[in-house]
Amino acid sequence: MVMLDKVQAELLNTEDFVKPMPGSMSQIKNEVNPLLPYYDKMQRTLMLQFEAIGLNYKTTPSKVKEDTKKGVDEEDPMANYYRGKQ
Repeated sequence: MVMLDKVQAELLNTEDFVKPMPGSMSQIKNEVNPLLPYYDKMQRTLMLQFEAIGLNYKTTPSKVKEDTKKGVDEEDPMANYYRGKQ
């Protein structure tokens, strides 16, 4: 998230997202800021990470509940504490 914020701040500090640049044959072509594809990739990665831990709307509560119960030891003191058993 920190890197995503830094890239976003850098993008917001630039004047334009698209700049006219001279091409190889002296034609004018539009070039997009090279940080935009990286920003998109970082944003997608962050959304996948949120989905993996159940912090976005693509994950249903039943999936999160099932995943947390896999491999839980019945004698786990922290799990017993959260269940109210002491």
